[in-house]
Amino acid sequence: MASSTREKILAVSLRLFNERGYRSVTMRAIADALSISVGNLTYHFAKKQDIVAALMDDVFAQMTATADMPAASLAQIDSLFSMMLDTLERCAFFFLDNELKQDNGPLHQAHHTHLRARLIDGLNALANRGFFVEAFTPEVCQTLVQVLLMSHMTWLNRTVRGTDKNVMSKEAFLAAHWLVLQPYLTEKGQEAYRA
Repeated sequence: MASSTREKILAVSLRLFNERGYRSVTMRAIADALSISVGNLTYHFAKKQDIVAALMDDVFAQMTATADMPAASLAQIDSLFSMMLDTLERCAFFFLDNELKQDNGPLHQAHHTHLRARLIDGLNALANRGFFVEAFTPEVCQTLVQVLLMSHMTWLNRTVRGTDKNVMSKEAFLAAHWLVLQPYLTEKGQEAYRA
């Protein structure tokens, strides 16, 4: 029963944080949305920051578990990018709130470093297997991955907080990643891309 209550608290908190912003959501608002007392809520989580920590520990644990295998194909690289975008959308409040970014700087950095290394290692391994042209050096790979990852935050800001109706869908944005990488693909890489 306790784990069920914990899961409900996390699900409702995530929804409220994304809808209203982290600062605007109080422990009372979370308790009211769950139809429980604040005392019951604080039995499970003493403060709002504990809820955020639990949410992000769960998210990062899931991503790390699925992202620990080496990316050995273009499809796996695509899946890794897609998973990253899904996480940004699902937990937008965490990545967009300046207070949380400051308080959780080491967590942000460790997670970012892990995923960045996975992408770079996977792309370089594919380059060594002939999927990319010689000009796709480790330095070029690193730079392109950095540019793509930086664009994620701009996309998230415009998607979640923007009022522009011409925002790219996740699918279109994911396809744009390959517009950046495609000129570096060899014929073997182009075949894998088309497949």
